[in-house]
Amino acid sequence: MSFGQLLCGVKNELWESENAETGQPQTSYRLTQKGRDLQFSDDVYASGPGYSTPYTQVRGKFSLLLGQVITISNGNDYAKLVQAKLSVKIPHPCFAAALPIMGVRKGKFTSDAAPVLKYEEDESGWHLTELMH
Repeated sequence: MSFGQLLCGVKNELWESENAETGQPQTSYRLTQKGRDLQFSDDVYASGPGYSTPYTQVRGKFSLLLGQVITISNGNDYAKLVQAKLSVKIPHPCFAAALPIMGVRKGKFTSDAAPVLKYEEDESGWHLTELMH
C-alpha cells in the first residue's frame, strides 16, 4: 500500500499508531476491529527488510483486478498456471487505488514477483480455482 493509504487508515481507525501524538515514524501499526471488518488479517508494517512500501495481509473474498499477464504455462492435471500482476479492491475510501498482491520468490513474499493463478477446465469452460502466489 502507499504511505498515503497507511496514514488514511490511521485517521479512519483501521489500525492504530503508537506515535500518533508525536508524528514520529514507526515500523508497525496495530490492526483494529474496523480494519478486521475490511478483511485485513495482520498488522500493517511500514517497512521491513526487502520492502520499500507499507504492507499487510488480507484474507477473504475480494474483487481482483487483473493487470499484466506475465506467463501462461501448463500445470498438472490439464490445469493452466497464469502468472500475472494482480491487485485487490478494498471497499473503503482510503483504498480508491487497489492494493497490489505480492507473489512469492524463494519462499518469501516480494513485490518483484507476480502471483500465480491456477485455472482448471470443466464442461462449462475455464475457471479460476486457486491463487497460488
